[in-house]
Amino acid sequence: MKVGHSTLRTLLIGFLGASFASPKIARSAQTQQQPTAIAQHIETVPELRATLSADQQLVFDRAIKLFDQGKFAEATPLFRELLTQKLVDPVLAKLAAECAVNDNDYSAAKQLIDPVLATNEADWQGHTLRARLGAQSGDKATRDVEIARIFKLYEQGLIPAQFTQYPIERDPLASGGSILIFQSIYPWGRFKVHNYARIFDADGKLLRRITLESSDFDQPLFAKEHPAEAAAGGRRFSYDGYQTGPTQSNGQHTETHATYGFLDKEPTYDEMRTRFLQLAAGEGQPASTNTHPQP
Repeated sequence: MKVGHSTLRTLLIGFLGASFASPKIARSAQTQQQPTAIAQHIETVPELRATLSADQQLVFDRAIKLFDQGKFAEATPLFRELLTQKLVDPVLAKLAAECAVNDNDYSAAKQLIDPVLATNEADWQGHTLRARLGAQSGDKATRDVEIARIFKLYEQGLIPAQFTQYPIERDPLASGGSILIFQSIYPWGRFKVHNYARIFDADGKLLRRITLESSDFDQPLFAKEHPAEAAAGGRRFSYDGYQTGPTQSNGQHTETHATYGFLDKEPTYDEMRTRFLQLAAGEGQPASTNTHPQP
C-alpha cells in the first residue's frame, strides 16, 4: 500500500521552526488536572543545523530529504548517526522518534521522546509525538493524557498560533487504503473542527475528508431544544464529509459536502475513531449532501 507521505508525517519540520504566540479559545474544562508547565526555549531546525559541522550538515540534509519523502526507514540511521555524535539533541530525537512511530517501532519512539519531555515539559512538539505514540500503540491512557496536556499548553500560550491540529493516528482500511486522523489543538475554523481525517486509496491518493464539527450555526437550535445543557456549556456536534466534486462547464471546481448526522454531546476519542472508521469504510449514507463552488 502506498501512502501520501507529505500528509502522513507530523508537520515536525514546520513545528521545529515555529515562533510563539497563541490566542485563547474557550473549550470544555478537560485540563483542570494538568500541571502548569514552565516555558522553556524549544530548539529549532536552523539552530540545530548551525551547530553541525559541514560533514554533519550533509548527513542532516540527506536525512531531512528522506524524512520529507516519507522514507522513514532510510532516514532513521542517519538521524541516529548524528545522535551518537551529539549525544543528546531534542530536534534529532524528535525527528528520529517521528520516523520510529511511522515505522511502528513504538519502543524506540518512547525511548527517544521520554528524555526530551523529561528535560523540557513544555515541549509541545514532543507531547504531540507522545500522543500519537499512545494512539498508534493502543495506549489509550497516555493518548488521552497527552491530548489534555497539549490543550493546557495551548491555554498557557506555549503553542504557536498557526498550528491548529496534529496527526494522531493512521489506520489501514480493508480497501487497501488508509485513514489519517488529526486531533485539534483547539476547535478551529468557521465550523469549529474538533477532529479531521483524510482518507487515501491504496496508491496514496486523497479521496475525501471527514470531520467532527461543532459549528456555531447549529447551536441556537441546540440551546432551544436543550437549554440546561447549553447553559452548562454543552454543544451540538456533527459528522461531515468533504470531497472534490465535478468541474463545471466554466471550469469552476466544486466540492461536495455531506452531513452524516448530529450528536447532542461531544463523543469520546474512541467513539469518534469508531465512527470515522465506519465512514471511511463507506458504512452509512449521509443525511444530506450539497455541491458548491470550491473555495
